[in-house]
Amino acid sequence: MKIKTPTNIILSVVSYLIFIPSALAQLTIQEATYTDAARTIQTYKVSGTGDISDFGSTLTYKSIWLYGGNITLNDSSKTLSITGTNESNGALSVINGSAWYAIVAQGGTNSITIKDGGNISIPNSNSISLNNASSTLAINIEESAGNVSIKKAFANQGKLTLNLSKENALYTDGSTVPVVGISDGGNNSSFTLNTSKNQTLGLDLRTGTRAYFNITDGAIITVTSATQSTLWNDKAATIYIDNGLTDGGILFSNSSSIWNEDSWDSETSSLLLTTTSSEKTHTFKFVDSAGNPLTNLNWITTSDGFLLTAVPEPAEWAAIFGLAALILAFGKRRLRK
Repeated sequence: MKIKTPTNIILSVVSYLIFIPSALAQLTIQEATYTDAARTIQTYKVSGTGDISDFGSTLTYKSIWLYGGNITLNDSSKTLSITGTNESNGALSVINGSAWYAIVAQGGTNSITIKDGGNISIPNSNSISLNNASSTLAINIEESAGNVSIKKAFANQGKLTLNLSKENALYTDGSTVPVVGISDGGNNSSFTLNTSKNQTLGLDLRTGTRAYFNITDGAIITVTSATQSTLWNDKAATIYIDNGLTDGGILFSNSSSIWNEDSWDSETSSLLLTTTSSEKTHTFKFVDSAGNPLTNLNWITTSDGFLLTAVPEPAEWAAIFGLAALILAFGKRRLRK
C-alpha cells in the first residue's frame, strides 16, 4: 500500500482544482420538454461556457434555451442554425405560452459572441428573446464575424445588450431589417445598444420601457419601422444617451412614408411621430444617464427622414468658421494670381 506524502496530497488537490474550471468551461447541452394545454415541445437547454466545437457534429436545432449559457461562434467553416418549425410564426420556443422565439434566455447571465468568421442563421421572424426578469443576455458581434442572420432580438423581460462592432451586424446581407427592442418597463428590464458602426434597425420600444444608446465613431443608427408587427400601437419610450449624440446620430427613416407628421420639443427633448395609415403615435424622449432632457440635440428634416444629432459646441462652430475663412482666403489668393 502506497501512502501519500503531504507533497503528493497537495499536488492532488491542486490538480483537482485545476481540473474543475476546465470541466465547467464546456457547454452543457441537454434535451428538454415544454408542455402546456395545447402542445408538447422539444427544445435544448444550454448552460456553461464554450465555443462552436462543444456542439460537436450537431449544428442544427429547432430551439435553444439559455440557462447561464455563454456561446462563442468562432469557426468560419461552421454555422449554428436554429431552424424552428412551421408551427405558429416559425420558431419552436415558447414565451409566456404565446410568443415564439428560436433562442431564449430563461435565466442567469448569458452571452452569444460571434467573431473570427463565426456564423449564425436564424430564419425565424422571432429570433432571440429574454423571458426572465433576472436573466441577462449580451449579443456581441465583432468586426471579424462571418454571416449573421438575426431577424429579431427582443427583451420580454430581463436585460438585453447588443454590442455591435460590424456594420448592419444583425443581418449582414442587408436583405431584411432586423427588429430590436423591449416590452417590459419593470426596473429589472432594459435594452442597451452599443455600436461604433452604422446600423439599420426597426425599433420596438413599448410604452414605459427604457433603452440605452451608446453611439460612437460617427455611426448613424437608421430607424425604420417597416417590419414592426406592433407598428400601429401608440407607444411612449425613454432613450438614454450618455454622450448626447456628440459622436453619432439617429436617423428616423421615412423612405416608406411610414410617418406623415413629426414634432420635436426641444425643451423636453421629445420626438412625436404619427404613423401614416392609422394615425397612431410614437413618442421618444431623449435623456442623459440622470434622466435629464438632452437639450443639446438638433432635429433636422432631410430627404431621407428625420435626423437627430448634437448641436455643435461653440468651439466646434469656431473651428468650422475658421476652416471656412481659410478656404475663402485661399480662393482669393488664387484669384489674385
